[in-house]
Amino acid sequence: MRPLLAAAGRSQFDGERDCDNSEGALYRATATCFVSIQLLSDKGALFAEFVLVDHVKKRELMTAEQVLRLLPKFGFLK
Repeated sequence: MRPLLAAAGRSQFDGERDCDNSEGALYRATATCFVSIQLLSDKGALFAEFVLVDHVKKRELMTAEQVLRLLPKFGFLK
């Protein structure tokens, strides 16, 4: 992950990772997810994870750019 934004004592880190969006007992990287973590000044944190691509069904659900536009609605930095 790389630092993307920092303001008012808060840092936000964003990145894509392999993830498992199936409900099986074993972990299998079946999708690509976008993860965002924002460290808050009170030692708390915000965490969000969105599925971008489902590799099993071979379809894109959303883009990283769409996620970045959504994050401020959940309290993340713009």
